[in-house]
Amino acid sequence: MKRVGAICILIFATLTSFNEQNCLSVRFKNSTDKEFTNLKVWTASGEIVLKNLKQGEVSSAYHVPWSYKFTYAVADTKDGAFITPGYCRTGEKRYENGEILMEFTITPESYKHYPREKPYLFIKATIKEALAGKENQTR
Repeated sequence: MKRVGAICILIFATLTSFNEQNCLSVRFKNSTDKEFTNLKVWTASGEIVLKNLKQGEVSSAYHVPWSYKFTYAVADTKDGAFITPGYCRTGEKRYENGEILMEFTITPESYKHYPREKPYLFIKATIKEALAGKENQTR
């Protein structure tokens, strides 16, 4: 019985470590002057919903199979909803391993360009790719 338990633990550990190496870790940072009461982010694995992401706060890591450095997101605040603009992904690099920090901002320029609408929520991505046999590299 002990042998079966040890084999199950070994198989589980092997599968878990394999899964960790072949996925992308994504975190989200609120770099706006707003408190996000609700943040919905669409990923390859589906929708991620974060509650009460305060100014300057970074979320826990979420593991997804892949992502671009931009995504569609909606941040609900007491001042209303802020939405990321549509991004053209033609030729955009698809990341499948490593880490991405998606930092949400609302730039002063977006207030100037969209005076009759709410300004857009922008994403600044910091990427650390896991490269086989090499040290991680920031892009």
